[in-house]
Amino acid sequence: MPPHGHWGIWLRSDRDLDELRAHLRHFTMLWTPANDHSPVYFRFFDPRVALDMSMALDPGHYRRLMACCSEVILPAGPELSPVDGIDRDDFLAPPARFRDRYLRIATPAPETEARGRTRRPESFRVSQAEFSRFETLHAARARRRMAARLAGLYGRVDGEGLIDAVALAQKTGRRHGLSTQGQVFLLARYICEFGPDIFERDRRTAGILRDSDRAHWLREEDLRKRMPVMRAAWTGGLSAPGTAVVRPIQEGSRP
Repeated sequence: MPPHGHWGIWLRSDRDLDELRAHLRHFTMLWTPANDHSPVYFRFFDPRVALDMSMALDPGHYRRLMACCSEVILPAGPELSPVDGIDRDDFLAPPARFRDRYLRIATPAPETEARGRTRRPESFRVSQAEFSRFETLHAARARRRMAARLAGLYGRVDGEGLIDAVALAQKTGRRHGLSTQGQVFLLARYICEFGPDIFERDRRTAGILRDSDRAHWLREEDLRKRMPVMRAAWTGGLSAPGTAVVRPIQEGSRP
């Protein structure tokens, strides 16, 4: 299984396949606080979701879902947690480094009825607290994914610096109505090349951001056109793509 494909997981169980399938089919749809009118597809067989649900679901919910399984085995990959031999910037490591590496998650023993039968599944609904934990984990993975894209342009910036740049770009984008992935990526590039306080130090760039009367996609285009001008004239001490270094973000300097 390719380590970057997220094609599936392995389940260890003493049940036969028919019984395992009958149990898991009850959990393909998930009710969330985001929509009380209809459930959403629950892709628990995606390694990323399988890892997140082991951390986001309350123990009782996780026990119900994995009642027929004693262990979940995930193929390790850049978007999953570190494994032995992979450094803390694992999301920047090439997929080949994760080949033949796996994450194992033990599942708690299921609750049973008096006759010893596994409790019958009911409608699967997550609480607001569980949903918030899922969102937090998903957002962190999205930041790492964008940071990995930035690494191809700014190779000397470490993983932590790239994630800081993405987080600041997201915050800046939300404040100024530039929150699409492409817009956040562009803002993160500005931060990597010109520093975390660029949107305060350069008046022209700040003016583009704050022009709320101008459509967001036009401001994005203005920022794209502004970048080569900045590269030619900027004297802030940061290098061109491939060699730039993100300077520490100081409190009070965030846009």
